[in-house]
Amino acid sequence: MRNAAAVDELATLLGNRLSRSKSDLDLHGRSESHFPLTPPDAVAYPETTEEVAEIVKICARHGCPVVPWGVGTSLEGHALALTGGVSVDFARMNKVLKVNQEDMDAVVQPGVTREDLNVELRATGLFFSVDPGANATIGSMASTLCALHCLVSPLFFLAMPAFAKVWVLEKSVVYISTAGDWAEHKAGVPAGRVRNLSEVYT
Repeated sequence: MRNAAAVDELATLLGNRLSRSKSDLDLHGRSESHFPLTPPDAVAYPETTEEVAEIVKICARHGCPVVPWGVGTSLEGHALALTGGVSVDFARMNKVLKVNQEDMDAVVQPGVTREDLNVELRATGLFFSVDPGANATIGSMASTLCALHCLVSPLFFLAMPAFAKVWVLEKSVVYISTAGDWAEHKAGVPAGRVRNLSEVYT
């Protein structure tokens, strides 16, 4: 195995959170795509940002490919280790760290799924609207520009105030849509920050 040196060093770092079992490798070697089974050399399960940084440093030093893994719902096969390497599974980094209701954003770890995020947001009146057709992780959705037709950077939430069907906050711009008609603006947002949602899709 050409990535043996990197895998051995990662085993020292992660202990039993670095897996080389056939079942684990096979699980991370398939996706929803048509590509054949392409297992990685090992699967890493980091729990902190610092561990992710160390994994990347070790793999870079040894020229070992690093493949991030969410929940394996990719249709394109981009989460497969086509040339071997280490699959980094973010299943243990699945916490919502902070929700800023007034700013309509949140800080999450990459392993949080969109459904789990919406459970956390339920009491705030916000929800994460992007639905790729699977319960994908936020990290994977952001890294692959999933649902690009409605995803703007940074990630956004939709709120449903009484005066508008959709209200999207993206950076410093508020997008408002009411079935094609402008609603009376009652949110106290400066008029210069209001745009029609149709501008997002052109």
